Amino acid sequence: MNTDNDQQDRDWNELYEKVTALLHRYGRESATGEGDFSVLGDNYNDRWFRQIVYLFTLKLLDLGIVAELRELLRDFPGWEIVMAIDVPGKEEEWPRMGLRIRHHEVIDSLSRDHLPEPYKSLVIPDSRPGTGDADPV
Repeated sequence: MNTDNDQQDRDWNELYEKVTALLHRYGRESATGEGDFSVLGDNYNDRWFRQIVYLFTLKLLDLGIVAELRELLRDFPGWEIVMAIDVPGKEEEWPRMGLRIRHHEVIDSLSRDHLPEPYKSLVIPDSRPGTGDADPV
């Protein structure tokens, strides 16, 4: 029995439950894009284990929600939450973009020139720009 994998599975489940519970306060989950968001876990990255939140509406791209998600990660070092913008109907018009939220930073890969107001001028506290790869997932 591999205790590292067991702990990772427990952490994934606990974080998944916390992320979905938080987001359910603000919107409706749907894997088909008919709601506001969908959450997918990804444990295959060697450096950062992650939960991926696909945002189907921009209303969840909110500074308060970002701060709450970041706070969840204080108990999960080595994990990140990716907010991937996936608005139905914009797949061809908008590039891949989003945020990588970690307990100590937010990596901002939003292409603001494609976003409507007020998201064009959204400033995320304690964030830094991405390293050039606009695909957050």
